[in-house]
Amino acid sequence: MSDVLQIRIEMKELESNLVQLEADLEPLQIKFNQLLNREIREEIQLAGVLSPASLNEEKLEILDSIKRHNPMLAMYDSEMSAYEQQPKWQNSTDGPCSVQE
Repeated sequence: MSDVLQIRIEMKELESNLVQLEADLEPLQIKFNQLLNREIREEIQLAGVLSPASLNEEKLEILDSIKRHNPMLAMYDSEMSAYEQQPKWQNSTDGPCSVQE
């Protein structure tokens, strides 16, 4: 019986959340249309599938250069390689440093 009541309460909460989200949607749509200099009530059309942007050769070279020369990325790469080089037993409780009872 308590499970049924709990489910009903959850359903009411979810219905309430849905009503709130629908109420929040209209002002956001109006703001979006204003940013695009369109009529505020104009319907927003969304594509079913978004395709990734394609970059030309020059932009790909710049992106490659950024990846190679970025100090933060180099730091993360070195941290990852150090982590990968740690012995597997260091992360388990069966290693030589574990306490045996």
